Amino acid sequence: MTLPLYKHLLPASELNAALSFSTAARTTVQTVFQGVGATVIVLLNHNDALFGLLNAATFLFSAGALIRQRRTLQAAEPKRAAALHQRLPLIQSMRRTLAFLHHDRFLFILIIFALLINMLMTANAGMMSVTLLSTPNLWLSNYGYTVAVLSMTSSIGLILGSLFAADGLQKLSLMQLLALSLGAELLLAIAFLANGPRA
Repeated sequence: MTLPLYKHLLPASELNAALSFSTAARTTVQTVFQGVGATVIVLLNHNDALFGLLNAATFLFSAGALIRQRRTLQAAEPKRAAALHQRLPLIQSMRRTLAFLHHDRFLFILIIFALLINMLMTANAGMMSVTLLSTPNLWLSNYGYTVAVLSMTSSIGLILGSLFAADGLQKLSLMQLLALSLGAELLLAIAFLANGPRA
């Protein structure tokens, strides 16, 4: 969503740095507000209805900020040919996409890697919760704090990875990085399955 805006405001040579900094900033804000959210719901004595209203108010505030900057965002949108605005039927669109992927094997493999990594990450998140629920000796004070700490640790790793791009891994190709990510998620899944709760 923000890429067209960056392209409009920044030279091409600065896009990588801008995207890395944006990821770090976004993750930092998410991490901080995870802690703020956990604190607020405790202060509200677990009043979920009031907490939901506060959450909705923050979304409305964000929508208002976007509406105020609408002209700037519209100016940053790339100009597209009128033909692109014509919507194709779903079947025809799928055929074109599959034909394109058939000719571009690299993109096809990239999508498969991304799909597998996302599937494993989603599965691992669920297995982590189940494993922690059944093993209280791994808790830090209580279950909620443990999940929050693990989530924040992951976020801090993402922030550091975004800010310090010159870590040696930049010499690897995109496919090698994806293979490493997939392997790490697979090993984590195996660890959860091996040490998870027994029926």
